[in-house]
Amino acid sequence: MSLLEIEFHGICVFFSMASNPELNLPTAFRVVVPFVPEPFTWNGETIYVHEPHMSIEHEEVVEMIDPLGTTITLGPLDAQPFVQGMQECPPHLPSIFPGMTLNLDVVTGQMPPAGFYFDFNQGSLIDINVQGAAATLLTIDTSSTTAGLTIDRWGGGHESKSIPLPARILVSNTAKDPTSDFDFDFIVSYAVGLPFPPPDSIAEPLNAALEQTLICSGPSPSQDLGPGCSNSQFP
Repeated sequence: MSLLEIEFHGICVFFSMASNPELNLPTAFRVVVPFVPEPFTWNGETIYVHEPHMSIEHEEVVEMIDPLGTTITLGPLDAQPFVQGMQECPPHLPSIFPGMTLNLDVVTGQMPPAGFYFDFNQGSLIDINVQGAAATLLTIDTSSTTAGLTIDRWGGGHESKSIPLPARILVSNTAKDPTSDFDFDFIVSYAVGLPFPPPDSIAEPLNAALEQTLICSGPSPSQDLGPGCSNSQFP
């Protein structure tokens, strides 16, 4: 058996077909990664640029992928056919801000501030703690020797990649300056919805959700990033 591991670090939102049938997603899960090209102010604090990155590690080789403006789909593997389990820790966005509704242009319409989509059908999802930040790990045990990725660029263009296994894929969307990742950066997750939450309605429940998320994710050796780099899910 070979192992494919995919880690999601930073600001991204998980959507399951089962929980969101109205979206007509093409796969069992879609991860929406927001793109923040310019700093903005929320709750008196500056939210800095967040630019998605993706890397693939295999056979002691690290390959960088430019994911911006793409839909990246993991192809079928000789493995468990469906996503098993679900993250328990990442905050559910409507539980913190019940007044939100999804912006379908962002979640399915390839419109800003969506940075890119990562779609998949297989594997097991768990929560992990990465340097004090809640992250998500997708693992797939397979007898396949390669994994296929398709990269569809929103402006046109299609690419297929074959990845030797075992391999590790890292999807990250943290502030370009790591020292700028604080609790309030989590507000970027709400880029998938409308309206954007006002601070007076969300600051207190947001902090409580992030604290519980880190407790649930387990211990970590350091607190370098802070809980501002946290994945989330809808609903």
